Amino acid sequence: MKRLLNALLMLTIGLFAFPYTAAAYDGVYTGTITTMHFNANVPGRGVCVQMNPAINSPSGIYACLPTSNALYKEITAILLTGYATGKSCTLYLIFTTGSLYNEIEIAQCE
Repeated sequence: MKRLLNALLMLTIGLFAFPYTAAAYDGVYTGTITTMHFNANVPGRGVCVQMNPAINSPSGIYACLPTSNALYKEITAILLTGYATGKSCTLYLIFTTGSLYNEIEIAQCE
């Protein structure tokens, strides 16, 4: 119940704090990060994560942070900390057509 209330609170805050609507995100996933992946050979793509429960989307099971994200360093730090401590993380994703991963727009670990 607490997780549901937190998710609803974050969604409400997100609606007023960000210039997006709830429909701007294709998926919101909450879980623990089980895998972190870095690959310098993919231009424009930073850290990628897998989660438990698994991300289940048309764009695959990975969620990756584009290096063009204005908060790239901060979100990468949040993801690394969440992975290292086993905290629960919530990712707001955009599904990418023709790709094997989803783009992370917002991340929160608690």
